[in-house]
Formats: sequence, structure tokens, C-alpha cells
Amino acid sequence: MNARKALRIAIAAEWALVAAGLTLAIALERFLPAPLQDFLKAESERDLQTPEILVLIGLGVFFVAFLVSSIGLFALKGWARWLYLGAEVLGCVMMMFAGPSVGHAVSSAFESAATAVSGLILGIAFFTDALVPRLSAPPGVNVPVPE
Repeated sequence: MNARKALRIAIAAEWALVAAGLTLAIALERFLPAPLQDFLKAESERDLQTPEILVLIGLGVFFVAFLVSSIGLFALKGWARWLYLGAEVLGCVMMMFAGPSVGHAVSSAFESAATAVSGLILGIAFFTDALVPRLSAPPGVNVPVPE
């Protein structure tokens, strides 16, 4: 399998894992023990403080950068690797300030798998020829294309 195909498969896998993790987090919340459900309810009902608003803004920037960069990587654009790296770093930094996190183990497993796949994506994007532009041959010259 060539690096371009592997990159596209990894990006599609990450999208699927993130979507599944978020869906499961919402769907499985009702199966958490009562004290954890009470904590989640209390957290959702209280007013946001200024630091939390800043974290939400940072996570919004992360989401937009993640979406744009992963689409760019899927389209094999070289600039997208740096935006993707920046988005991943920003996401990690923002999560450190997000406060306690409560969720079901199944959704956490999907989130962990998505994190592992993001490392694979970074490895392919930076350390393979997946994003190296291919030179086109002059008209009339047949050049074999590796698969």
C-alpha cells in the first residue's frame, strides 16, 4: 500500500473514530453511576467562568483547524500537515485546561484509538512521500507511476 492511500485511510478512520466516540459519549451517559450523572448535570447547569469561555474558544479554533487540515491532508496538500500538527498541539493544550472529564469507558476507548490514529497521520504526513508533489512528465513521455 502506498503512503497516499494509507494517509487517506487513516484520516477516514480518525473521522469515524471521533464521530463514534462522540456519539457513544452522549448515548452512554445514562449508563454512568448516579453520582457521576449528578456531577455532569451540576456541571452543565452552572454558569461558565471566563477561563472556561477561553478554553471553549480555543477548542472551537482547534475544531476548525482540525477539520480544515484533515480535509487538506485527505486532498494531499502539503500545507495541511503543519496546520494538522498545530491543531493537535492546540487540542492537547486546551484539554489540559478543560477541567475534569467524565465519560463511559467505551467512548474513552474510541477517543484513545482516534488519538493513536492521529499519531499515525502525523507520521505519514511528515515522514513519508505521501505529500511530496509528483512531477508531471512532458507531453508524449510515458513515465510509470508507482502504486
